Amino acid sequence: MRRLTLSLVLAAGSAVLLFVAVLASAQQTSPDRWPGPVVRVADRSGWDATVKRAVEQWNAAHVGIRFRLVGPDDEAEVHVVSDRERLDGYCRPRGCEAFASTVGPSRRHRTDVVLGRPVGYERTRPTAADVRLLVHELGHALGLQHARNKRCAVMLPDVALAGCGARGGSADDEGPPLCGPFTSDVEAASRLYGGRGRAQPYCVRRLGG
Repeated sequence: MRRLTLSLVLAAGSAVLLFVAVLASAQQTSPDRWPGPVVRVADRSGWDATVKRAVEQWNAAHVGIRFRLVGPDDEAEVHVVSDRERLDGYCRPRGCEAFASTVGPSRRHRTDVVLGRPVGYERTRPTAADVRLLVHELGHALGLQHARNKRCAVMLPDVALAGCGARGGSADDEGPPLCGPFTSDVEAASRLYGGRGRAQPYCVRRLGG
C-alpha cells in the first residue's frame, strides 16, 4: 500500500511538473509581445522628427527588439497617425495628448498610436517632452502597461518625471533633456523580449537640430 501511495504521489508530482512546463511555454508565446526582432513603424502623423527621435531612444536601450521606420504607406505593425477626433473619442472625459490602441500586438497585429495635429516645431524641432510622449506610447506598443509605484519611469500614466532628480526632472525641459526610457522601463521591456537592456534616459541626439 505504501509503495502504491508513493507511486501515486510521484505520478502526481510529474503531472504538476508537466503542467508548470506547459504554462511556462505558453507564457513565452504570449500575444502580449511581438514575435520578431523588428517592429515596423509607419508615420502618417506629421510629427516626423518627434517619432524618429522616439524610435532612436528605444533602439538605444537594446531591450531585445528594435523599431524600424518605414514609409507612410508601407506595411507596418505600428501606425502613428494624427486624428484629433479619434483621440478625443478615446480619451473622454478627461482628455489626453496621445493614445495607443493596444498594449502589445492585437489579433490583427497592428497598433495605432494616435496624436493630435502637430504644430510646426513638433515636425522638425521636438522638445524632450514631445519625445517622452512618443516613447511612452511606443512602450505601450511593445507591450508595457502603465508603471505603478515607480519614482521615475516614462511609462507612468502622466509621464511625470518628478522622481528623476532635480536636474532635468521636470517636464519644462530645464537642465539636461530627458527623453527616456528610464531604468525601470528598460528592465520591463528586457524581461519581455530578452535583451540585455541599457537605460539611456538622456536624449541620444541633441534636440532642436
